[in-house]
Amino acid sequence: EELDRALALPGVVGISLGCSVLDKPLDDPALDPFFAELDRRRTTAFVHPLGAGGGPNSDDFGMTWMLASRFEDTIAMARLILSGLTLRYPNIRFIIPHLGGTMPLFLQRMDNVAERQGWREQHSAELMPSDLARRFWFDTVSEQHSALRCACETFGVEHIMLGTDWPMLPPKKLKHFVDYVGEALPPDDASQILDRNAALLLGIGASAAV
Repeated sequence: EELDRALALPGVVGISLGCSVLDKPLDDPALDPFFAELDRRRTTAFVHPLGAGGGPNSDDFGMTWMLASRFEDTIAMARLILSGLTLRYPNIRFIIPHLGGTMPLFLQRMDNVAERQGWREQHSAELMPSDLARRFWFDTVSEQHSALRCACETFGVEHIMLGTDWPMLPPKKLKHFVDYVGEALPPDDASQILDRNAALLLGIGASAAV
């Protein structure tokens, strides 16, 4: 009912989800009807960490949002893939923030372990987890130039879009999040990320007609 209400509002082009729901992962079977409806609607879903912690010894020194939240991103994305959810519901367009957490570093390792565990047979899948990961979209929030280049090489520039980490930043900080994209990447790649990718995904603006 809430999905019906929200998506009927003027200007709404998708939904936002936490990386977990009441301490349950997004691939919990109880959520299957919800994801089936998202799939039917071809919904865009932005998945964001909740600050739920990244494991033992991660609560001090501000590490919850400095580091642990990036592992929330990684684990939520990995579970969406490895559970088979994105195979069952291929029409949901997931956006993962912060360049996908640490996922760009581990795609090959995820494939290796999945292969040993019988991924193809278990899911009757020709695609490997890394193939499914490259169907996600990601925002640029990082500020680390080399990390942005790594995500672009791993997932493809066409799957990266501008992010600002927080919508109510002072203008100088917002400008910084935009400027770092152009500083890190060639002009054509930066323009695609800043000007076109989100519009194409969400079907808004002049770029959506390209």
